[in-house]
Amino acid sequence: MNTLVISQTQVFLIFIFCGCIIGLLFDMFRILRKTFKTPDIITYIEDIVFWLLTCIILAYTILKYNNGELRLFVFIGLFIGITLYILLISNFIINTCVKFINIIKSAFEHDGGWRHKGLANPGVETASFYLYAQDYTKYLLYHIIAYIT
Repeated sequence: MNTLVISQTQVFLIFIFCGCIIGLLFDMFRILRKTFKTPDIITYIEDIVFWLLTCIILAYTILKYNNGELRLFVFIGLFIGITLYILLISNFIINTCVKFINIIKSAFEHDGGWRHKGLANPGVETASFYLYAQDYTKYLLYHIIAYIT
């Protein structure tokens, strides 16, 4: 087979992979939006950060693997990569990460009263905090294992 065809096939596969990476990056921002309530200005900043990171990834990939040439197969590869990622993996990644983050968030939102107490008696307060942390670690591990199995 012609080495040019092999080279272009490799570049095409690289851009499919790059599309998957961009889809994953997009999902990271979606996960943040689903788990944390943020003001609109933060959402705008997140959008700008997403597009800047996407531009950096694309510019690097195009310069490194395609000598800075924009060809139709580059865009087709990106489209296929993003589409495959969204159709095959995206829902699993989002659901798993959101559930995991919500479990972690619930650990910090659920307090045994220790956050609101002053440290009038540091020995007792510290001991109760460690007992609480130990119990909640068991609780988290139980839910993580239950989710996995």
